[in-house]
Order: sequence, then C-alpha cells, then structure tokens
Amino acid sequence: MAVIYGSLERVKRGTYIFHAQLICKDASKTQAGEITENHLRFLEKDIRKAPEYWLWTHRRWKLKKLNEI
Repeated sequence: MAVIYGSLERVKRGTYIFHAQLICKDASKTQAGEITENHLRFLEKDIRKAPEYWLWTHRRWKLKKLNEI
C-alpha cells in the first residue's frame, strides 16, 4: 500500500487547506524505519513552518485530570 502524509495549512480563521504528500508508493519495498524517517521529515518541516499551530493541535488531545472534568 501507499503511505501518505497529510497536513493542514491555516489560511484564515475557520479556513484550512489540506496537503497530501506521498511518502512511498509501496510500503512493502521500504527498509525498516524508512517510512518513519520520512514522516518525521515532513512533520518537522510543518512544525518549523508554523510552530504555534503544532502546539495548539497537540495540546487538545491531552487528557484532563479527574478534578478538571
């Protein structure tokens, strides 16, 4: 199967553009760790481009403490 990296670019409030980039066409033909390395390169590029959005998107997935619910 093909492996695709997806990222979002914020244009303005409530408006985003989705970008899909091919990591590999056939995952069975890659070396161990190759897909992960390529994914990390794309992710690092996105984080460096707009670090403020990376922190926002990852903070929302954290679990709340029991006394905050």
